[in-house]
Amino acid sequence: MTDAGDVPIAAYGRRAAAAVIDLTIGMVAPAVILLALVTALTGVDLSEPGQTGIGLILVPVVPLYSALLHRFWHGQTLGKRLFSIAVRREDGSSIDFGQSYARSVLQLFLLTLFWPGVVDSLWPLRQAKGRSLHDLAAGTVVVSTRP
Repeated sequence: MTDAGDVPIAAYGRRAAAAVIDLTIGMVAPAVILLALVTALTGVDLSEPGQTGIGLILVPVVPLYSALLHRFWHGQTLGKRLFSIAVRREDGSSIDFGQSYARSVLQLFLLTLFWPGVVDSLWPLRQAKGRSLHDLAAGTVVVSTRP
């Protein structure tokens, strides 16, 4: 694959596997915890129809998992660390918190729309540097950290 600076671009399979782990940690776990808290604190019966407002709380919170870890853990989340990949700027340097948060929010937004999320997830297969739509918008690239 091509390089970002002098670092090789991450393989799609490693990137996809890391995304599954990170989506589970970053989206499913907070939703389950929040649902349990809402149920315990308010006594709301979640089997009845109606709005709980949980989605509004999750929108700004869920991207924090990846944004904080990308910024302060050398461009890696738990999933990315397991698969030896990291997020970098196009020139190979570290990303800042604003860039990381914007990337994470855009990724979440595309995923919530489903088909745009599918396109975003598959985009690296056809893009020269293996970049997804949220990477292109944020000016980032996912690289291999293996020597």
